[in-house]
Amino acid sequence: MTKLPTISIIVTTYQREQLLKETLISILNQTYTDFELIVVDNHSDYNFLESIDSIGDDRIKPFQNQNNGVIAVNRNYGIQRAKGQYIAFCDDDDLWHPDKLKLQVDAMQDSSLNVVGCELNLMSNKKSFNGYANVIRGMSKAFADEIILTEEYIKQEKDIALSSALVRREVAVRLNGFDEDKNLVGNEDYEFWLRILLDKDKSIRVLGQKLVDYRVHISGYSNTFNTNDMSYVNKMKLAFDKNNEALKKYDIESQLEQLKRKRGRGSVKRAYLGNEITLSEAVRNHNVGYITAIDWMLRKRIKSVLN
Repeated sequence: MTKLPTISIIVTTYQREQLLKETLISILNQTYTDFELIVVDNHSDYNFLESIDSIGDDRIKPFQNQNNGVIAVNRNYGIQRAKGQYIAFCDDDDLWHPDKLKLQVDAMQDSSLNVVGCELNLMSNKKSFNGYANVIRGMSKAFADEIILTEEYIKQEKDIALSSALVRREVAVRLNGFDEDKNLVGNEDYEFWLRILLDKDKSIRVLGQKLVDYRVHISGYSNTFNTNDMSYVNKMKLAFDKNNEALKKYDIESQLEQLKRKRGRGSVKRAYLGNEITLSEAVRNHNVGYITAIDWMLRKRIKSVLN
């Protein structure tokens, strides 16, 4: 009887042959070796299967599937084929440090956790950024102003990037994976974390070590807002609307009022927590800061471990 792998790693890719190889090699060099590596290609123009075969590692399981511009489709395609107890995700241009999986599997021995992420080392043009703050400073003025982020905010709060995440497969399958709604493209991972937290409070932990080199493309989706289709605000609103019933128990408006009083007008959140507006008004007025405040409040439910 064939032994099932402990971890199924899912990498989705399109038109990034060389970057993909660098990503896969960093994964194959993990000190924790009990895994299968599922690579799902969105029918790139180059010979994907031949390129994968040239790496010469039978832990790699290549697939090709058309996702029609919705990356969640191919992530779910990978989830459906995963056999491991845990699922890890990685974008096709990011790099893992050798001990990433080992440290995360160790952390997963805490049965209260369903997701373990880690800190990121941000890279652009082969140069490493010293944390998020430098990236924010380097972005366009319009971007930095719109989301109202500051160095203090970045240092205090923790997010979870998909390339850093290790998830219990049972949870990913039970929650039906990523939402394939085209209107959520670019925000589907956030909506996924939201559902996981609503399913089990404080079940996500972010380790303090920088175990992923996260490649920043200034023209990439995560660094710009899509002004043509739905704005970032509306995508965030959609994520909340899809989970409206579950979110009611948190009484978001009331908690934000308490948060506003607790942190005071001198807070780094002053620009948006001081606004006497409702969630619907925030969305209608494209007040990204207010939506970010809700995001911040829910994210406090993510455990952080500083090492």
